[in-house]
Amino acid sequence: MTWVQLFLVFIQPFHNETMKKEQVYSEFLHDIFRQIETERILSAQ
Repeated sequence: MTWVQLFLVFIQPFHNETMKKEQVYSEFLHDIFRQIETERILSAQ
């Protein structure tokens, strides 16, 4: 095992967790914008 692999053992779990949080946040925002478009909240009257 090289020092890089050893380093990645400690970094990788946090990196995956961060990526998952960003993915969930992105999907959440996408759903909000889709709802705004569906309800025509921002459309001019």
